[in-house]
Amino acid sequence: MITATNLDTQRRLIAGACRLLAARALADGYLGHISLRVDEHRLLVRCRGPEERGLAWTTPADIRLVSFDGEAAANGELEGWTPPNELPLH
Repeated sequence: MITATNLDTQRRLIAGACRLLAARALADGYLGHISLRVDEHRLLVRCRGPEERGLAWTTPADIRLVSFDGEAAANGELEGWTPPNELPLH
């Protein structure tokens, strides 16, 4: 079962993976994101927020819990955040 603590840990890991993707020049500037399926209906994914800094500066706060349809999968998850257009690929 996924708990809030587990989600926080996973957000940190995904944010680190996003920064690594940028550091290795595998994605340019603001482009690119990494996701993790949480269960059969939800995933954690890097979203664009009110202060978009780019992939190299991704923080755990940029990693949001969304449904496969791109909707917020928990209260407050997408307030001010936008899932990537490529979400269906995940």
